[in-house]
Amino acid sequence: MNFIKRNYSLVCLLGALAVGLIVFSLSFRSSKNLLIEQATRTINVVTNVKWRLVDKRLSTLEQQLNLLSKKDQLIALLPPRTRINGPSTASGGLDEYVKSILYSQGSTRVWLFSQSGEVQYKSNPDLTDVPAEVLRFVQAPADAQNPTSISVVLSEKDPFPFYLSKRIIDTKGILLGTLCMEVPREFLSAELHNTISMDSLHSYLVSPQGVLDQQGRINPDTCTACKWGGGNYIQFAPRERVRDTWKVLTVFPISQIDIQHIAYVSLLDGLIAFFMATGVAMVIIYTLQAIQKSKGITHADIMLVQTTWNAVSEYSIKIISGFYMHLFADAPEIEPMFKSARDEQEKRMALMINTIVNSADSLEEFKGSIAQLAKRHVHMGVKREYFPVVVKAIINSVADQYGSGFTPAHKKSWYKILNQVSAIMIAEMESYQQTMRNKQGAQNPLPG
Repeated sequence: MNFIKRNYSLVCLLGALAVGLIVFSLSFRSSKNLLIEQATRTINVVTNVKWRLVDKRLSTLEQQLNLLSKKDQLIALLPPRTRINGPSTASGGLDEYVKSILYSQGSTRVWLFSQSGEVQYKSNPDLTDVPAEVLRFVQAPADAQNPTSISVVLSEKDPFPFYLSKRIIDTKGILLGTLCMEVPREFLSAELHNTISMDSLHSYLVSPQGVLDQQGRINPDTCTACKWGGGNYIQFAPRERVRDTWKVLTVFPISQIDIQHIAYVSLLDGLIAFFMATGVAMVIIYTLQAIQKSKGITHADIMLVQTTWNAVSEYSIKIISGFYMHLFADAPEIEPMFKSARDEQEKRMALMINTIVNSADSLEEFKGSIAQLAKRHVHMGVKREYFPVVVKAIINSVADQYGSGFTPAHKKSWYKILNQVSAIMIAEMESYQQTMRNKQGAQNPLPG
């Protein structure tokens, strides 16, 4: 407490610094959380937009496949159900139409299968192999509830294209064949490219094939939770899959949020808080010092006491005699403590009061003399409750000699100075008593 009283400015400055650091920390955390929330909302919007773009791109391709399935020239290539032929020769018009679809949509191959699974038409006569997964779909029973719907067939081997397949049904509901189109993976990855100013934002299509990135590469590892797990990434994926097959996933590393910008803003907040706290601290210091000055010894107090004493100092012996009269009247139990000659006591007492009055503006420097006096008082058996009685006796005796000019203001000033001397004396006495107890304890330790 004494350190705080003596170092108001340092303590308040450290307090203001602590406030600034706390505000910086809170501001940094709240700013970072705010930016994360903003980035999360942006990523959610971007992901939903990409979902719609992928869905729209697939819809365009499905429309072309539907139109192709209704081409009379293509249906004419399918044999009657009772007869199975090999691949038929398409007219030049059909070939040109199919090639235009493949070119516009980025597709590579188209097959037309009969009801029994035989190839009746293929866009590239030089390719003889048919993917196994396509053959399995063609040979599988049609969906009874929605036989004409377009199905997605995923590839099982690199380079991982996918296939759109559509059953061809006649007006009587009889299955005539199956039309299948191969689509390269780059067809969908084109919609995953980043279109906003977030350089580290990446979108993926996740399916049983693996994870398709913006460059059209597929990572067969579908454990996205392993790859982007933990709290290091902001990620979002709509619950609904595109064509019940692809999940659109967007991820963004939290580390790419502009931490430097957050630090600048938070530092500014911390500095503002520091200067505000410093201003408040200075007001508090000024107020405390004003309060302390109002309660403590002022220059006016010192002038009143010294003027009063100078006026009556020539009667100091009478003042001391009056002091003993007031003291013994108020506390007769103190009188046995004064064993030495009265004349000698009166001279020492007058000298002490004279020294106190003349040192009123520097009582802290008077501590050395008070310390020696305190030791003698300890050995005399003086108690702290005697000091208010002694102070009162001195003031009453001075007032008796000064006469009617001794006003309440004089009395208040004398009390301030003598009470402070009493406080110093009591503190020195207690310190000396503690020292004596420590020495006695060292010489006579308790049995252990």
